[in-house]
Amino acid sequence: NWVDTAIVKLTELFIIVPEIVVLLFFATLSKPRVYNTIFAIAFFSWSKAARIIRAKSITVIEKEKIQYTLLLKGNIRDVLVKMWRELYPAVATMFIFQCSKAAVYESTLAFFGIGDPLAITWGRMIRTALNYEGIFTDNTYLWYLLPPIACVCVFVVAISVPAFDFDRE
Repeated sequence: NWVDTAIVKLTELFIIVPEIVVLLFFATLSKPRVYNTIFAIAFFSWSKAARIIRAKSITVIEKEKIQYTLLLKGNIRDVLVKMWRELYPAVATMFIFQCSKAAVYESTLAFFGIGDPLAITWGRMIRTALNYEGIFTDNTYLWYLLPPIACVCVFVVAISVPAFDFDRE
């Protein structure tokens, strides 16, 4: 019980602080590499998904088939298999949403110039387009600014589509 309380308090600590602020701070202090950006996004954006999966796990444990397995002294593998069948849609949905959020965070960091300067990313392309002085003359923005914005939007929508399929089950 004390382990559960400690995990909940740690999760609440991570939820209190806005993720993007911590990411900007960490990415500013670390070396500008893709690995550091990936590490920062993975380390600082797990808390909300963990909280949701924990709540779902508690409700799944209370279901009758899990209770029967525990009552009949089933091994941990049997319990985990039965729980996984119930948890899979929530875990897959949270994974998909985390991936789309990571893409937006990476674009944001690159837009602010904090990401890897050698990597060509959508955020860096948007920043370069906005730095161009003649961006809004002669419809230049249609070819220089809108494609990376459209790519970010299409990517986030495309990666979110499988999550809506899990809600139908």
